[in-house]
Amino acid sequence: MGAKASRMRTKEEACRGSANPSHKGLPADQILSRPTTAYQDQKPGTSGLRKKTKVFMQKDYLANFAQSVFNCLPEEEKKGGTLLVSGDGRFFSHEAIYEICSIAAGNGVGRVWIGLNGLASTPACSAIIRERENGICFGGFLLTASHNPGGIDEDFGVKYDTANGAPGYEALMNEVWEKSKTISTIKYAKLPKFSIDKLGVQVNIDGAFQVEVIDPIEDWLKLMKEAFHFPAIKRLLALPHFSFVYDSMHGVSGPYAEKLFIEEFGAKRECLMRQDPLVSLSPGKGVCRSCSVVSASFASK
Repeated sequence: MGAKASRMRTKEEACRGSANPSHKGLPADQILSRPTTAYQDQKPGTSGLRKKTKVFMQKDYLANFAQSVFNCLPEEEKKGGTLLVSGDGRFFSHEAIYEICSIAAGNGVGRVWIGLNGLASTPACSAIIRERENGICFGGFLLTASHNPGGIDEDFGVKYDTANGAPGYEALMNEVWEKSKTISTIKYAKLPKFSIDKLGVQVNIDGAFQVEVIDPIEDWLKLMKEAFHFPAIKRLLALPHFSFVYDSMHGVSGPYAEKLFIEEFGAKRECLMRQDPLVSLSPGKGVCRSCSVVSASFASK
């Protein structure tokens, strides 16, 4: 009974998102469907579904998983709702974002938020889902495989976060897995090609469905200011005998580091290393990478 009650509380907490009355979702005559063949290996783990990139590039592999998630969500949650789709920018992310947006539109979603350039860190995604527009977002697809390298011969991943900003609870993801093994139809909508490198609404279909590119940092930064004493940190970094080096390793944290350390704290730009996100997420491995960070640290003394 206790475990069941715990799962129920988790489910209730996970379903906080609400529909935006200004976005109703596309009418039925604009929603299309196509047949698909189920895969039997789409069981998500604690970090979502992770496979080699070429696996995700198989016909409808990503689409099947996304549709299986939508098949498990309440209709009232999806219809006219707001969904986040972003990730760490690894190889195949842009194609995946467009695919999920198309399927979201086909499943009644009213609006999709995408982080600028398709980027949003996992903590930032949680903040956006929970905080932006008073928590109107019902969930999000996060395209990430953590610290694993990206590339056509490397890793790709997708996980679904619910309205509480946490990964989908176990019962939901088990249901997604079961649906994925028997899925036969994908619902989608034809969307115009759109840019994700500038802020603002990029797709607007009669006001019923929108794709909006958002600042992926502002909600996260607001929470950071609530959690930490920024003036004290700024004073510390201004001390003449204090120095530091932050290595983003060409991952998604680069833009966040620049906003935080340079713009907010006034640190010198040379304190940052490899802050430009790459599709490979790979600055080098092991000892070589560690040596470069250590060398930079001593050079700043």
